[in-house]
Amino acid sequence: MREKRTKKRLLLVLIIAWILAAALLIWRLVSRSFQILLPDEEISETVSGEMTEEETEETAEQTAEQTMAEEEAAFSEENRYSGMLLSIEEYPELYEQAAVLLEERTDLLEQLLISDNSDLNNKITITVDGSVYFLLEKENFYAWSDYQELAAAIYADSYVENQFTHDYSGLYEEADGRLYRVMADGFVGEVDEDSIRIFSEVPSLGEYVITAAASTGTVTDGQVRLSFNVRANESKPYGLEIVEEICVEKSAAEKDWAEAYIEYIMENEAGPEYLGYQLIDMDDDSCPELIVSEPAEGGGFRILHYNDGTVSATQSNRLYYSYIPYGNLLLNAEGNMGLYTDDVYSIVDGQMTLIATGYRGLWKMNNGEIEWSGNNLEEDRYYWGGEELSEEEYAAALQALYPSEQAVECYDIPYYSYREIVALLDESYLQEIPAPKG
Repeated sequence: MREKRTKKRLLLVLIIAWILAAALLIWRLVSRSFQILLPDEEISETVSGEMTEEETEETAEQTAEQTMAEEEAAFSEENRYSGMLLSIEEYPELYEQAAVLLEERTDLLEQLLISDNSDLNNKITITVDGSVYFLLEKENFYAWSDYQELAAAIYADSYVENQFTHDYSGLYEEADGRLYRVMADGFVGEVDEDSIRIFSEVPSLGEYVITAAASTGTVTDGQVRLSFNVRANESKPYGLEIVEEICVEKSAAEKDWAEAYIEYIMENEAGPEYLGYQLIDMDDDSCPELIVSEPAEGGGFRILHYNDGTVSATQSNRLYYSYIPYGNLLLNAEGNMGLYTDDVYSIVDGQMTLIATGYRGLWKMNNGEIEWSGNNLEEDRYYWGGEELSEEEYAAALQALYPSEQAVECYDIPYYSYREIVALLDESYLQEIPAPKG
């Protein structure tokens, strides 16, 4: 009996074990099926997620491209007239401001020069360094600073302090709280308002080049050309200020240089539309020099100088230069492959002349010729006038000939394209500019 009961229990256990085994097998099958499906679902979800990221990246790129396009459009809109002639129809207010500014300039210079000397008392005089000055009988003008205040409304402060004072203060002397002036027969031509042309130089800074014609007061001379660097300044009474007068009034004989420069550029400069042009005045002779710069550093620049009906060109070593206005000195200071030169030019007897050269760098002088040292030198050598100097002696020699504190760097001088310089130099700003040769 007990034995039967034991068999039944054993059979029951076997059945339960079988059921559990079957259940376990079924569970494993089901689990395996689920695991097989699960990765597909995860892959599907992952792919779906990656597509979302791609879409996000694509959207971000599109947004960036759109932003860049908008910025480029804004930059293009802002600079679309850079270096170009601005029309009076599009900028009537600017032309009106320019006309008033130039009119005020004319009035100021007429006051300074007083062609008929009617405000001078020829009985009350002082003599300074051999020059006779006559008492200026004009109300509210007791010192040179009175004219400087008038000029400050028209010109930039730096121009008043430097150029304006340089040009006109020598006509006046102060004594005993009164102002005296030399006799003068100066004449300031009235600007022809219809001849005003405005070129946009740096639109974002409100900088312009203004050109105009003015009468000379004589039948034979006709008109002369004036040219100014001007910038916006809301603190000034006329909303503009003159930064620099590029070309001051020229007589008919003195205008030949402009035509000669135009002819030279078109005849001798290959591809002049790819070159850059700057006007400088080294010796204050009413005839500026024209700098013609190559697009590459190694091409350097040429100094065009007009003398006695002829244009001569002097080639520099490299592009960088500075010059001393009215000091008759220009410095071409550049280098390459460890050799740096300081070439100083001056106008001597009407010719552009190299008056001094200095060498510095890992090169050495041999029998008067500069040559490569073959990397055998451990420190720079300095040569001035063929003589080896210390670094300090070299700097002192260069400074003695070329006082750098008076110099203007090439980066600070207005830069013109071919069409701009021809328009600036040409007698008729409205005529069609001929195509360049070369």
